[in-house]
Amino acid sequence: MYIGRRLIRHNAKAGSHGPKRRRLMVAMTGMCVSLGLSGCASLPRATILSDAQRVELARASAYLNELHRFSANFVQTGYFGAGQGQVWVSRPGKLRLRYGDGLAKDMVANHGVIEVRDLANGSVTTMRLSRSPINLLLASQIDLAARAGVASVTSTDAGLVVKVYDPQTPAEGTLTLGFRRHPLTLTFVQAQDLRGRSFTLQLTDITPQAAVPPGTFVLPEG
Repeated sequence: MYIGRRLIRHNAKAGSHGPKRRRLMVAMTGMCVSLGLSGCASLPRATILSDAQRVELARASAYLNELHRFSANFVQTGYFGAGQGQVWVSRPGKLRLRYGDGLAKDMVANHGVIEVRDLANGSVTTMRLSRSPINLLLASQIDLAARAGVASVTSTDAGLVVKVYDPQTPAEGTLTLGFRRHPLTLTFVQAQDLRGRSFTLQLTDITPQAAVPPGTFVLPEG
């Protein structure tokens, strides 16, 4: 499963004293970059922005900054598996994906980490939020032109698609944000690593300043 580069895997094992955990740090993307392994893409590079593109990015950034808290329904596809459910975001730094039927997982971001629990076997995968391109969407202040590296901007009459990366950690991959124009609305989010592995959330029914159920951003225990 890809969310970012550095993963700490916690494998639950049954036993008389409860689950035991084993931690393993991996950095596969970093190895690809440093060793030039086949199947690895090059680091993202910043594109040269036109004045018109900067205006569009400023508008998209202002919209996202107004969405400091929201909920939405989502349909997920890609490397992490197919599923659907509800997402809550509260910036800075909080995210919850609650899956319905089809994917027995639970994802929470809070306190600078992302944790994914496999509900089938109880295992938990943990990584630092700063090591995931998702951190760009959860920043306290979003400025797509100034605070993120912009790899590409695709603009049509119907919408805008922006691919960005963290210039401090470009090896962690890219985040692509899709917007509908009328009215300006976030429609999809895609995280992708340098090996082309990605997962995409198609968003509908976005509710700004949505009420957050108690315990939504509580990290898994154990």
